[in-house]
Amino acid sequence: MTTEGGGTLARARVVLSLRDFRQLVFVRLCTQFGDGLFQAVILGSVVFSPTKHSTSVGVAKALAILVVPYSLVGPFAGVFIDRWPRKLILVVTPLVRAGLAFLAIGGTGPAVPFYAGALLVLSANRFLLTTATAVVPKLVPADGLRSVMFEQGRAMLDPAATLRQALCPNGDTVMFGARPMHVYGPLFGVSPAEAKSVELAQARADGLKDQFIMDVHTHFLRDDTRLEGFARGREAVGKAGWNQALAGKPQTLDDLKYPNWFKEIYLDSDTKVALISGSPSEIPEDWFLTNDMKRDARTKVNQWAGSRRLLSHAIFAPGYPGWMDEVDRAIAEDKPDSWKGYTVGDNTHKELSKHPWRMDDEKLVYPFYEKIVKAGYDIVCVHKGLYAPSVEQQFPDLTSYAAVDDVGKAAKDWPNIRFVIYHSA
Repeated sequence: MTTEGGGTLARARVVLSLRDFRQLVFVRLCTQFGDGLFQAVILGSVVFSPTKHSTSVGVAKALAILVVPYSLVGPFAGVFIDRWPRKLILVVTPLVRAGLAFLAIGGTGPAVPFYAGALLVLSANRFLLTTATAVVPKLVPADGLRSVMFEQGRAMLDPAATLRQALCPNGDTVMFGARPMHVYGPLFGVSPAEAKSVELAQARADGLKDQFIMDVHTHFLRDDTRLEGFARGREAVGKAGWNQALAGKPQTLDDLKYPNWFKEIYLDSDTKVALISGSPSEIPEDWFLTNDMKRDARTKVNQWAGSRRLLSHAIFAPGYPGWMDEVDRAIAEDKPDSWKGYTVGDNTHKELSKHPWRMDDEKLVYPFYEKIVKAGYDIVCVHKGLYAPSVEQQFPDLTSYAAVDDVGKAAKDWPNIRFVIYHSA
């Protein structure tokens, strides 16, 4: 059974061959027919009532009854349908709506029961419509035809989608995020169907909003930083359209410091726990943060939260003057949660980097592994990075240190250390 290249009628036959989907369509059609009758009653009672002479007021009331459920109930319907059995919603909601409809029709005398009943009937309908759309993926086969079948099925259930299907039968309305999946595979956690349905996308977002999110790689810059290039980088992100909140807004070094970092991590995102990291430099004042600065930030956040909401790295920089003494100090005073190193050395000023290193360097780095293992640590994070061709040409002496050919031996020699490779290389 194939529908690729077939028209709308061919795709319609495919989805209508599914018994469960036919039942869902029947429920939807009955619901829509009932809604039409109920809305006609509303218009007749509110707008065209012979006992009332203010048609403009009646129209306003009718519009309020019809619009309020979409504005106030619709956006939050997904929150509940992800927590309630969807089959139960599809069975119970029509019965509840029928009872409320009789209440509203029978309450045409007192204004409050009539208007309240009408609002409740249409509000309940939002749950039914959202659930009917959300269950479609479970009614079609999970094979290569799924996106085609789903789109046709959703078109039958969603008038707006029907128009979109007629105008774009090949699915050209797929938004960024779903389109690459047709070419490169599942790079993003979004289906083509979800990308085309605001209700499905909202339902998925609502269903995931309470998940535990831990960001294990965050940065902010020290108060006396002079690294203006990172502010320009934020501006470039805004101009490229990757973050619309930054578009057209001048970025300063203050946007890269603790107060804004705290706001973006803990107030503007769903992040529950974060880890503050850093980056070394041949120029001491150009370290993102010193190890004790990261420790102080961790203490500040956790005292504010009253719980363990921020973890911290300690940076180790093999080959730097006094680097092992700093490891000893960090173990004794900072008590980091894990360690992080940059095999390219100075990643901020690559042109100045004098101390690149390999993870499998038995003479230089293995004594560090031995020291931290004895101190009770078992996590070592390593920045590798992905060098663009232009960067490789500019810094050919560092390119090999950004590779991962040194990971295997180090991991084999130190099985009790969990190596975390950032950016994967």
